[in-house]
Amino acid sequence: MASSRLEEHIQRVQRLRELRKSDPAGTRLLAAEAATQAAELRSNDPRRGDALALLAWLRLEAGDYAGAAAVTTEVLRIRERSEPDEFLALALGAHALALFGADRSAEADGMLRRELEVWERIFGRQDPRLAAKLEAQAEYVQSGWGRPYWAIELLQRAIRIREVNPEGARGGLAMDYQRLAQHQNRPQ
Repeated sequence: MASSRLEEHIQRVQRLRELRKSDPAGTRLLAAEAATQAAELRSNDPRRGDALALLAWLRLEAGDYAGAAAVTTEVLRIRERSEPDEFLALALGAHALALFGADRSAEADGMLRRELEVWERIFGRQDPRLAAKLEAQAEYVQSGWGRPYWAIELLQRAIRIREVNPEGARGGLAMDYQRLAQHQNRPQ
């Protein structure tokens, strides 16, 4: 599934997010380099998408959601053209975050749903890795976006997958039941 370019891209984004906390000046330099690299590449070059994705994460981390949404729109356009599905899923998630932060909730919800569809296409409907994505998104939509009913729906789906695949659950099933109970018992 994961290519070396994908792994490198994920590591670059993680390093960038860590660097922002420890070295703001270094982060600004990285942003300038990413912008320069993006400007030098053809409009559909996947490396341009990589550079713009870094720039988008910098804007997200800085709370510039409208600016990030403009960048993630372009990243998404590039990823939809010919990128492997993993890149598309990551782009959809980043775009959803930017849209939500820019007070465009309905569009953000649509992007999150599309992201899950892509992960399902990558892993398959009953794969424990899809359950892990569902669990992460349940936490995301509840804690970040205050959507308890959607979180419950996602956790129920993850539980169904884990029940079919107990060998891949590794304690995840029990955790999902616990999270589900917590969400169901919260005042709405």
